[in-house]
Formats: sequence, C-alpha cells, structure tokens
Amino acid sequence: MDTNGGVEPLLTTEEADGSVSYVAVMLVRADSGIRTLEDMRGKAMAWSDPNSASGYLIPRFALRRQGVNPEQYFSRTGFAGGHEQAIIAVVQKQYDAAVTRASGQGDVNAGYTRGTLRAMVEKGLLDMHQMRVIWTSEPIINGPQTVRTDLPESFKEDMRLFHLALPKAHPEIYRQIERGGGAGYREVTHQDYVFMVEMRKQEAVERRRRN
Repeated sequence: MDTNGGVEPLLTTEEADGSVSYVAVMLVRADSGIRTLEDMRGKAMAWSDPNSASGYLIPRFALRRQGVNPEQYFSRTGFAGGHEQAIIAVVQKQYDAAVTRASGQGDVNAGYTRGTLRAMVEKGLLDMHQMRVIWTSEPIINGPQTVRTDLPESFKEDMRLFHLALPKAHPEIYRQIERGGGAGYREVTHQDYVFMVEMRKQEAVERRRRN
C-alpha cells in the first residue's frame, strides 16, 4: 500500500510447534479486578501503535466482529508509542489494559515462548505473575522478512537460503533475532498477506469516516 508493490515477502517465522502464527493478547494488572472483556466496559485501553497488527489493527477488527465498538465501549483510548510502552502504561496504572503480541504457546508466566511479553520478562521489565491475560485473538500469520522487489533474484535467493539455514547454523543468533524460541523459517508469498492488506484498507476507510 505504501510502496505501490515495491516490497515483497520472502519468509516468515515458524513457532516451536511448526505453526506460522501468533496472537494478540489483552493484558491487565492482576490486582485490577478485571477478569473478562466485559469487565473492560468503561475502562481505559492503551493501543501500542496505529500500524501494529497485534497492538491495534487486529484487536479492533476482532472486537468489532464481536459487536464491540472500541470508540464507545472503552472510556478512553490512546497510543502508548510502542508495545513495551503500552504494557508499562498498564503496570503504572495509566491505562487499565493494553494489547500486544505473543506466541500464544508455552508458559504465560514466562511471557509465552516468544513476543513482547517474553522479551520484557527476560529483560526484567515485567513480572507476569502481576498481570492477567483477559482476551486472546484468533491466530494471525507471522510478519514476513521482506525485500525490495527490484533487487536481483540471486540476492533474494541468498536471503532465503541464509535464513532457512540460520536456526541450525547459528542457533543462538537465531534465538536472539526471534526474541525466544522457534522452529525456523518458512517461505511465504504476497497471497499469504492479502487479508492484512485488506484489513489496513478497511481501517483507513474507518479513520476517514471518524475524522
């Protein structure tokens, strides 16, 4: 949309179980008394970033499908400036809930196997025992490794082969890049992301309507 087709996807990350998807999760403080999405009615919601799938686009799209109008359902919404910032805003009681990215696999108290929560736990920025996940989206295809479409095909192939070999050739580098565990990479095409493009277009229409 932003480059008139000037980029193309090559690969996406496989999760520990071989799937290629993640989820968006809604997080609150464990001592907030909020246990369900219904409890969030009239509360303050922090979005991560207006261009983030898990931190804004997918949750809004999913909530609207559930009959929830975010503009009316929550007392206040705002952009925190990033995923970590949104979660910290909840920890500091600036907002009641935030949405972010998680693998949806593994121990929730460890921040799952991958994603923003896991990275924050590993950096000592978050104690998941003090938080509660109250809503989880349907699976979302992992974001792609992308390249410019006008690059030589030989370079694109080198990029594919490099990433496909990386988990076994340099497992620690792979783990750091992927911010946790995973099974490797899988080849993808534009068709795998058509839904995301259409969702972005729909959100753009909604923004124009609201403005």
